[in-house]
Amino acid sequence: MTGTNKRSVILNIGTSCFVRCVGCYNHFGGSVFKGGRISAQDIVAFGKLLSTIGYSKVTVGGGDPLSREDLPEILEGLSNQGLDINLDTVGTAFLFDTETIFFGRLNIPRVDPEVIAPFVNYVGIPLDGADPTTALAFRTGRENIVDEQQRIIHRLADHEIPVSLNTVVSSINVGDLNRMFDIANNLPLKKWQLFEFMPIGPLGSANADLFKLDQGRFNQAMIELHSQNNRYGHDLVIEGKSAVDRANRYLIIDDRGLAWIPEGDGSNRIEIGNIRENSGQKVLDAITNYDKRLNNGVCES
Repeated sequence: MTGTNKRSVILNIGTSCFVRCVGCYNHFGGSVFKGGRISAQDIVAFGKLLSTIGYSKVTVGGGDPLSREDLPEILEGLSNQGLDINLDTVGTAFLFDTETIFFGRLNIPRVDPEVIAPFVNYVGIPLDGADPTTALAFRTGRENIVDEQQRIIHRLADHEIPVSLNTVVSSINVGDLNRMFDIANNLPLKKWQLFEFMPIGPLGSANADLFKLDQGRFNQAMIELHSQNNRYGHDLVIEGKSAVDRANRYLIIDDRGLAWIPEGDGSNRIEIGNIRENSGQKVLDAITNYDKRLNNGVCES
């Protein structure tokens, strides 16, 4: 992070997930097992603080945020602070009653997209392959995931909710992107975001050898996709986000309120504090001081 640019704030306040991502970057707070789940009130208070110091956007994720019964309250509260909200979710509960399978088994009733529609700027729905074999190499647990994700996107679009298709690009699926383009081009999407796999977090770092791309391969894949888009006259918005571009860009909050940032590649992280303290002011002071030292070459992550 350089200059006065702010970090991207990701509120990973979902306690559990509908899938198990073999390359997951997240450190879960484990509130399903330990207790201490951060409240909607504390999340909204932190959002208010972010808004007052010039932040305009947050991403709400997990785990999966649909695993929280108070998600509509959280989204409404953050929206009322003037924040744009990107909601990242596997989305399974938009289709039917289901249960989480990772970091706790919770029964989750079907979520009507109408209850979130007024508060989100777009919803990110993941898909990492054009067929189940490829898609399930990264996200396990839902054998019909390719069909389900497309059904979810159509359901959200029926409620006029802008949707981003989110793909983690790895050595497993980089050769499958042309087929994925055909799928994406026929879906009602706002955009297609492609994220180069980053070997961070407990699972992501442990399985780095399975997924990490050779240097330059991601950028080459993006050139090929844009060329395909232009060649056939399509107007699909494609956004490629490399590991280099995203390095040292995130401030992540877990489901117990702990704020942290990744420490380079690997499972290590830097814990900043808990947003329950003084509505998160101590966290923001700490991250500001950290970034000043980073920009001055005193520390690195």
